[in-house]
Amino acid sequence: MTIREIALSNLLPDPLNVRKSMNTADLAILAASIRATGFKLLQNLVVRPAETKGDFFVTAGGRRLAALLRLAEAGEIKPDHKITCSVRTDADPVALSLIENEARASMTPLDQFAAFKALAENGATVEQIANTFNESVPTVQKRLALANVAPEILDAHLQEVISVPQLQAFAITDDHERQKAVLSLLRSEYYSPTRIRSALTNFEMATSTPTVRFVGLEAYKAAGGAVITDLFADDGGGVIVNPEIIGKLLDEKLEAVKEKIAAEGWAWSEMMGDSSDYYNWRRIYSKNRDLSDKEYAQLEAWEAEMAALPIEGDKPENIAALAEHDRISELYEALQEKKYSFDPVEMAYSGVFYTIRTDGELHFYHGYIRPEDDPERLKKVSSAQAEDTNGGVSQTLREDLTAHKNAAMIALMAKDANSALVAVVHRFLISTHYGKCCDLSPLDIAIYSTNTTTYMKQPESSKAYDAFEAIKIEMGEMLPQNVDDLFEWLLDQNKTTLLALLAYATAPSIKVIETRNQINAPDKNDQLARALNLDMRDWWTPTADSYFRQVSRNEIQRTVGLLKGNDAEREVMQSSSKADAAKLAEKILKGTKWLPPLLQVSKPVNLDTSDEMPDAA
Repeated sequence: MTIREIALSNLLPDPLNVRKSMNTADLAILAASIRATGFKLLQNLVVRPAETKGDFFVTAGGRRLAALLRLAEAGEIKPDHKITCSVRTDADPVALSLIENEARASMTPLDQFAAFKALAENGATVEQIANTFNESVPTVQKRLALANVAPEILDAHLQEVISVPQLQAFAITDDHERQKAVLSLLRSEYYSPTRIRSALTNFEMATSTPTVRFVGLEAYKAAGGAVITDLFADDGGGVIVNPEIIGKLLDEKLEAVKEKIAAEGWAWSEMMGDSSDYYNWRRIYSKNRDLSDKEYAQLEAWEAEMAALPIEGDKPENIAALAEHDRISELYEALQEKKYSFDPVEMAYSGVFYTIRTDGELHFYHGYIRPEDDPERLKKVSSAQAEDTNGGVSQTLREDLTAHKNAAMIALMAKDANSALVAVVHRFLISTHYGKCCDLSPLDIAIYSTNTTTYMKQPESSKAYDAFEAIKIEMGEMLPQNVDDLFEWLLDQNKTTLLALLAYATAPSIKVIETRNQINAPDKNDQLARALNLDMRDWWTPTADSYFRQVSRNEIQRTVGLLKGNDAEREVMQSSSKADAAKLAEKILKGTKWLPPLLQVSKPVNLDTSDEMPDAA
């Protein structure tokens, strides 16, 4: 074996090298490390003479050769750059290549953490380390954070006592004593990464909690709040150091919310908690009202304005038009919502609950009536007190005796299917047909009628609404007018009638409306829709007003092209305005029974879907 300097241009990949594939990302890292050492290799290449004079095959070191060639292509080194090589003619090149690839031990993550830390302690910046090893700055910051945890924590990871996610959790703090204290707890029981972070930060509030998102991290920092950054959090967050500031800002922000709700005419508002039995309270709902001629004229004017805006395209005027379209659309929807309002008299004794959603936005629940404010309940209580003949029975004894009665009724109903069916139908009809309070039933079951038409732009065009109203009239003629007579009447009905009434009473509670506040689509697998044999082609027709005017012009063209071909699509493209394109699309697609995906009922898993309608939205 001899050592000699050989020009890079005379080094060739050895066809007998056992490594046939190389990772591009690995080569980039290797090239960066060669650059960091002044383009000198820390380990010589092993070469053998090639067939062409002056050239050599690289038997061991193919990855380093590939990295050097990348540097040469980038102009960082010249083709005649000298490389130190070990020339071998005394061994089988295949054996040498195999030994070199098999014997190499990759650097462990802990080795890399230590290397990064040593470079940083010698004065290298995070950016310099990132450039040297071809890593991103956040990656280097994370590995330096791991290198700074207590040595005992790193040893525990090396001994596989803690996992990588657990190791990352320890990096939330630089306090080694605190880290070791939590590590001692791990010896006796399992601690999840989340629990480790909580233990290290004394259960301080995370920046990802709904409350912090509602208050706003920037507002918290502006008020002097500090944050311990968690480099390994998916959202780049951390923990709140000054929860008292969050509490103060929360109170201030909610006070403004309360003032706004009070100005609307509500009697009270408060955060919805777990302890309240609000689900037993009576609730009022918004009622329909007709808009004035002036308000309808305003809606039509806004519709014309939006239709005339050139929102298609990416030119500055299109972007400005889109912003104007969004502004008008918000005004349009706000006025539409005025069609459904609460009775001011009812609002005067009703209130609003609110909760903070996971995204930090408030969600409101309007129309709850506290029992002590409920006129209907107060009237009944007053009447009951006037008729009370129990005089000396204490409330404690009253609860005890009626609890025994409750237990006995449970035991009996569990074996009486007919009485159970009557009781459930009775409870449901009280809410969905009579619109009365739940305390008229002995069953603690909550059911609410969905205000479906509130979400429709044109409820008067709904075939389904008309169909249910007809059923409602039919049932109303059969049911007793006085709700107090309902239970006894139900006891006299046969099972067929009871089941029909159950279906009628349950139906209004269906809610698959995907609202702004809906995080997950209700009945997303269409299980109930399939059970009902729902085919929206029987209930809804795509028209200019019901669909096409509410989607983009590109979507109109795409839908028509998909269903009727290129000629029809070109015809729509030539329309002078979006409104004209919408009317033309309605005309062209008349009779096709096409439905947008939101109205199509999905097929069960593993069933043939060859007859599915085209998806055009």
